[in-house]
Amino acid sequence: MQQASLGKEEREKVFQLFLKNRQLRFSDIEEGVGIRSNNLSYHLEQMQKDGVITKDGELYTLTDKAEQMIPFFNQMTGKEVGVMPVVLVAIQHKGKICLLRREKRPYKGYWGLIGGKPKLQESIPEAALREAKEETGLECEFEKINAIVHERVNEEGTMKHAFLLMLTTVKPKSDKLWESDEGKVAWFDSEKLDKSTIIPSDYWMIENHLKKQSAIPHVVLEQKGEEVIGFRVE
Repeated sequence: MQQASLGKEEREKVFQLFLKNRQLRFSDIEEGVGIRSNNLSYHLEQMQKDGVITKDGELYTLTDKAEQMIPFFNQMTGKEVGVMPVVLVAIQHKGKICLLRREKRPYKGYWGLIGGKPKLQESIPEAALREAKEETGLECEFEKINAIVHERVNEEGTMKHAFLLMLTTVKPKSDKLWESDEGKVAWFDSEKLDKSTIIPSDYWMIENHLKKQSAIPHVVLEQKGEEVIGFRVE
């Protein structure tokens, strides 16, 4: 177990060298990480087998897949936890809005807007349409980005989650819903929403940002266990 942990640490050091260099020779890597050549050779071979680096002649480079992970390196190593981007989708049809009852944390048990993380290759509109289809079964047309909201979740003085929420509006081609493993979905009268059952920030965005573009507000949710006990706009 200790040996595996050491190997992970050494490979992270190798990866970190490529944050400042596109190509490196063996001697460059050896000098940069400060480990013996036979030990380094082993780890470089393993990284090649794992599809992290490739070798062309005397030069090592990151694979295309590894290049995609550069922006997330500090989060993967636990050195830094950043803000997660999330596309939220307001699906509106004949005075009703589609909400999902979350089966996963955070906010398990609360109703909220459809949404999820955008994929690397997606635009915001593409992510919104994909999330709508995956979570509700609805084919939709993209309308607009309504707002961007920075949301943080505080529990007993510690910020444990942070999201950059991109609120979008789409128009469904029908009203026939299906249920995914994300949770139950249903239509609600937009004018008669039960505030107590909805994620507070989602409710606030529905009430304040579906009809206009906005600046980037900061919202903080106070949480105790799985219960949201407070909400404020900064």
